[in-house]
Amino acid sequence: MEEEECQSEGFKKSSSLGRDLSWMSRTQLPALAPKPDFSVWSFVKQCIGKDLTKISMPVAINEPLSFLQRVAECMEYSELLTSAVEQPDPIRRMEYICAFAVSAASSNFNRIGKPFNPLLGETYELHHGNFIFVAEQVCEICLHFCFHNYAYI
Repeated sequence: MEEEECQSEGFKKSSSLGRDLSWMSRTQLPALAPKPDFSVWSFVKQCIGKDLTKISMPVAINEPLSFLQRVAECMEYSELLTSAVEQPDPIRRMEYICAFAVSAASSNFNRIGKPFNPLLGETYELHHGNFIFVAEQVCEICLHFCFHNYAYI
């Protein structure tokens, strides 16, 4: 793809990873997601008398993200942790840490959908500012995952 083609399709060319690997960062979603025609009340009425383990949830209640992506969004303001380390005053340091903890809620504003559960072995890599965040789903049964932020090694 040429550079101008990438920009017109909503992608941004990024630097290389290692020797020959490079990636294209998405700058916008490919298409606007339509509002699902989904009624919670009608879904609940259909489930009356059914075994809860046999009910399949409609895909309309999910948002088009993996849970690993949602976890990575918590690190959006990680520079607050870097600033906290540089503070000599312990009270000021605690303020930065609290601001980081509260900042995770900013990415969930106006979200009503549930992210998809990641598949075993699924990975997600986030390049944001000066850090690289890598997460992987490591357990098949429940949401156990490991992640590493290369900015803090």
